[in-house]
Amino acid sequence: MLLENEYPDALPVTAAAHQTLSNELAKLRHEKAQFTEQLRIAREFGDTANNDEHLAIREEEAVVDARLARLEDILDRARVVDPATAPDLVAIGSSVTVRDRAGGRTFDYVIDGAHAAVAQGAVSAVSPVGKALLGRKEGEVVTVQLPRRGETRELEVVAVRQPDVP
Repeated sequence: MLLENEYPDALPVTAAAHQTLSNELAKLRHEKAQFTEQLRIAREFGDTANNDEHLAIREEEAVVDARLARLEDILDRARVVDPATAPDLVAIGSSVTVRDRAGGRTFDYVIDGAHAAVAQGAVSAVSPVGKALLGRKEGEVVTVQLPRRGETRELEVVAVRQPDVP
């Protein structure tokens, strides 16, 4: 893996994916800053132990804190892959065609970030398949340990396409 020697925990991302993650982080930090004022207002309604509004704000704050921590971790490990210098390197945002070496079937995936809701035809970067493919090039073969019944698959990277950059 290209980045493995430099950064053992590296998470290759496209510039567009990095920007999307950074924008979400900034938005959540802004939301987090609003909680102090919301909690102050909620305390005016009485005891916080029996105050549903206060408890709801605390729950929302915990969700935002967890998401912030996850995004900060992703961005700390993110290494932007320039499609111009590594057009065949699998990164978050890449479209990848792989061939199952046992069955000969081909599959097309889009590598989604660990933060994204997985869409049709997409795999998360933190899923077994996503982890195995990140940083790989066309022609490489990866062995993927699938979570169900301990199955393994050998997948050959047939093609890598980077997202169009505006």
